[in-house]
Amino acid sequence: MTEEKAAGEAEIRQEIDRTRADLADTVDALHDKLDVKARAKTKAHDVSASVSSTATKLKAQAPPPVQAALDRGASAVAPAAAKAQPYRFQIAWGAGAALVLLAIVRRVRRSR
Repeated sequence: MTEEKAAGEAEIRQEIDRTRADLADTVDALHDKLDVKARAKTKAHDVSASVSSTATKLKAQAPPPVQAALDRGASAVAPAAAKAQPYRFQIAWGAGAALVLLAIVRRVRRSR
């Protein structure tokens, strides 16, 4: 009987270990599903890679004069983007303020 009891206890312990492992897997799956920031970052990376790949394919299919124009445009924009980089927060705030001002002006004009 003690052997049966020991076997029953071992079986119960194994069942408990399996249940713990299943619970841990479930908690990990829920954590991954509810981690919005990580999911958004992953999705943004996937979209960025897709857009980059598509742009490269389209550029390769374009005629040589179009490719040259794209290269000139990219080289012309790069210095301006580099200069604007330190001021990106000020630019964003300015754009936001302009949108708020536009909304106020439209509301005032409609109320007349």
